[in-house]
Parts: sequence; structure tokens; C-alpha cells
Amino acid sequence: SIAAYTATTTPSVMSAVTQLTHAITNKSFTDMTRLHASGAILSLRKVLVLEKEVTPSNNTTTQQEQLVVALQSCTNDVIVPMLHSLFDFHNGDSTASVENNSSPKHLLSQMMDLSQKLTTMKQDETMESQIVNEVNARKEPTRDIARRQKKMKEEKKKKVQELKKQQGDNMDMAMEEEDVKEADISASMVEEEEEDNGENFNSTEDNGEVMKQELDDVVQSWKDLVGSHKLALELVANLCAGSGEDEMDDMDNEENDDEHMWDSDDEAKLVAAATTNSGGADTTKCTPCEQATYDAMSCNHLPEQIIVFFRKWVEFLPSMEMGEVPPPALVSADVEEILSTCALCLGNVVATCNLPTWSAAPAAATVAMITKMQGGNNAVVENGLQLFWWELVSMLNPLASSNNSNDKSHVTSVMLSLLRSQPESLTLVDSPTLDRLFSLLQQQSENNENANNTALVQMHSHIISMLGVLCSEEQQSQHSAAIDARVCRALLERLRSAMTLANTENVNDNGSVIITHEILNVLMDIYGGDDCHEEVFAREDVLGHFQRCLPGYKRRVKKVATAAAGANSDFSGEVG
Repeated sequence: SIAAYTATTTPSVMSAVTQLTHAITNKSFTDMTRLHASGAILSLRKVLVLEKEVTPSNNTTTQQEQLVVALQSCTNDVIVPMLHSLFDFHNGDSTASVENNSSPKHLLSQMMDLSQKLTTMKQDETMESQIVNEVNARKEPTRDIARRQKKMKEEKKKKVQELKKQQGDNMDMAMEEEDVKEADISASMVEEEEEDNGENFNSTEDNGEVMKQELDDVVQSWKDLVGSHKLALELVANLCAGSGEDEMDDMDNEENDDEHMWDSDDEAKLVAAATTNSGGADTTKCTPCEQATYDAMSCNHLPEQIIVFFRKWVEFLPSMEMGEVPPPALVSADVEEILSTCALCLGNVVATCNLPTWSAAPAAATVAMITKMQGGNNAVVENGLQLFWWELVSMLNPLASSNNSNDKSHVTSVMLSLLRSQPESLTLVDSPTLDRLFSLLQQQSENNENANNTALVQMHSHIISMLGVLCSEEQQSQHSAAIDARVCRALLERLRSAMTLANTENVNDNGSVIITHEILNVLMDIYGGDDCHEEVFAREDVLGHFQRCLPGYKRRVKKVATAAAGANSDFSGEVG
């Protein structure tokens, strides 16, 4: 057993914990080294501290208790402050990061500049090579070259004489000296030209190699920076993942993840459970050690740092003002991965931590200023929950980011987690926010790229689910019939557009099926109970929409299922 194993190896484990703690506090090490050491500590903590809290043992020795204290102390007093300082350093372009040339904006600017110079140099080399080949192909004799140069000299002499008539004789001596020099040069021009071409080629080649090395160094610095960001976010996500029975249930059901889909019953159960919990997130299964870590995160304002960090990366590429020049593929992929990891991290934070009790003083002024600058109402920011909500709302503002649905799909994902996990957040949804969500719900793809369409479908699915949470049966008393009607109209409008696009060629049937499925589920959840707004249901003809969309929806489902089955059989044949 784990208890028997640790009882005999506790001194060795304690020594390892001490060394890892020293590595984390040693600022001469790289961020990646310190983060990997932190990951090792958190892995030990999960096995030797958190899992033992779930299944306590009566045979704990004094050394084991000291080990638990050491692991908890390292987590709360060393790792959490270290993570805070890392996010604080990289939030924006701080003075230290700019001086070290390690800010994301500086690295991307360098990358774009060097890439452009190398591209220009390569084009110049290609042009020079073409000219040399054309000259060699003509095989012009040396005597002809000398005659051509002599003719050019005579033409130049005529021009000088004309200038002398206009400007006087002041140019005589200077021009005579120049003529002597040209005469000396022309005698050996062919030979020197060949030698110069060789030297210029070598010089250009050397400059190109230097630039390539500089670009490689910048790319590596970018990878190191992005890698440390992703690893730090993963550590915070694991800190907030919990260690209760739910994790074991998730592992048992891992094989059935693809078959299980979120439906209205799941939504109702989650909202009902959240409503009964007046404290916000479900902390009933939180162990004492987990709560101590959450308190340490709150004291260090780590969640506030991460939400600000999230906003910086949402705004990163739009703020670069690159015009029509696309960012490097490496950068686009890394930014997408950072946003995805950050959204997962924030989802865990809002699901496990009691945000309404947290003070948001350090960042309250910042988010209020941002909201006001973007034309929004003056946001009241008094606690962590309000800070999170208004930060996320500010990221949906068209002035805050581009129309790229990739970024907004991650933002709406966190907003959905917040509404599901923190019931008090439902009261923060105001009319301007609803209008913005309705506008995004009707947004269509500007092109047919699969990646962009996938992000757009994800964003729409999140918004549809958010509207379902706001107007679910459990929340009927919290909103008026007018709000219910606005939500209903927005959902039906999106349902009609999904039906219309489904009849268009070259349209992704998967997206149409997903959107239709989400809307039907939400509408059934809103109007499936006895306390729903029946007058809205009748006036907006919800039943008629159901009847009109179901035949086409069934056909699209069968089409998608057939295509998926064919793809699976082709894949099985290739493997076999």
C-alpha cells in the first residue's frame, strides 16, 4: 500500500522535497526548470496528501506528518507565490520583460522583421542569379563590353560639358580626376567585376547565415516563453482540479466520453445543485488541504492575475497591427494553444473556488477602466466574481479584439463555466451583455475554412448553453417575460439560419447538426416545465419551429452518421 511504501521511504522523499523546494526558489534557474520542479511537488502532494485526506489512515508516523506539512508549505508558500510572480512578470509588456527582450510583442516583432529581411535577401539573390545567367547566356566578348563602356563614358562627358556651360568652370578639375579614375578602372573592369561578384556573393551568404541564426534564436526564445506559460497554466489547473470521488468517476467513464453528451437533464441538475449552494462553487467536497491552497491563491491574487493574463493573450494578435500580413503559423498555433489551456485553467478555478468571497481590490480599478474605455457601463467590481465576469465581458467587446471567433470561443467557454458554477453570476448579466451575445450568435463565417467554422460553432454552442442557463426552469422567477421573449427570438433566429444554411452547398453538416441539437435542447429545457412563460412559447411559435425543422434535422443526422461510419471503415481498412 501507499502508506507502507511511504513509511519506509519518507526520509528519501523528504530529502527530494527539500531539493525541489530549493530549485523552485532559485531564480538563477530558468522558468521551465522551476515549473517542472513545482510539477514534481504537486504530483507528490496529490498522492501523499490529498488522496490520503480522502481515505485517511490511523497509522501515520511523525515523519509522514512532517512530509505532509513540507509538501503543503511548499505548495502554498513557495509555488503559489512563484506562479503569481511569473504571471505578473508576463502580464503585458512589463519593464523587466522589455529590457530582457522577452515580451511576446518584442519577440513577434523580431520574428516578423528577420523573416521579412531573409525573404527580401532571398529574392535579391534570385534576381542577381537570373541576371548573371542572362549575361552568361549572351556570351558577350570582352572587346564589346569595353566598347559599350567607352560609349557610356562619351555620353557622360557630353553631359558634363553641358553642365559646365550652365555652372561654369568650377567642375573642371573634379571631373578630370574622375575621368582618370574611370580610365584606370575600365582597363580591368571585367576581371574585377567577376572577383567582386564572388566577394559579394560570399558576403551576402554570410549575412544570410547570421540572420538565420538570429531568427532561430528568436524562435527558440518564443518557444521557451510559450512553453513556460502553458506549463504554469497546467499547474494552476491541476491545483484546482480537486481530488474527490468525481475524478475517479471521470476515469471510470473515460471510455464513454464520446457517447455521453450534455443534455437538458444534466443542465437542470447542475443548476439546481448550484442554486442550493449559496456560497457559489461547490466546496462541500473540498478537503482542508485543498481549501488552504485556495486561500493561498486568493491571498496572492493568483486567479485575478490569470484572468488578466487571459485578456492579454486574447488581445495579443489584434494589438500587433500587422495589417494584411498574417502572423507566422507557429505563432498562431501557440496563441491558440495558450488560450485553450488558459480557458481550461479558468474553468477549473471558477468551478472549485468561492469567488464571491475574494477581494478584487488590486485589479478592480483596471477592469473598471477597461470596461469604461470600451464604451460599456461603469462596472461595479467589489469581489472576485464581479472581476471575472466583467473581464470576460470586456473581451467580447469588438473594440477589445478582432472578429476572430477562435478567441471568443475560449472566452464564452469560461463565461459558461462561470454561469454554471457560480449562481450569483446570473445576476450580473445585463441588457448590453445580452445584446452582445445575441449579435455574436448570429455571426456567420467569413470563409469556408474548417478551423474557423469549428471555432464559430463552438462559440455559438457556448452562447446557446449560456442562454439556456439564464432562462432555465429553475431561473424562471429571476427573469421577466420580456427577457424570455428576447432569448427565445434569438434562439429561433439562429435555428432558422442553421436550417437555411443546411440547404446550401459546401456547408458543414456537422456544424448545422450541433447547433440545431443545442438549440432544441435549450428550448425544451426552457419550456418543458409547468412554470415556464407559456405566452412566449405560443406567441413565438416555438412548437411550429420544432415541427418545421425536425424532418431536415433527421436527414442531416443520418447523413453525418453515414459519413462518420464510412470514415471509420476507411481508417480501419488502412490500419488493417
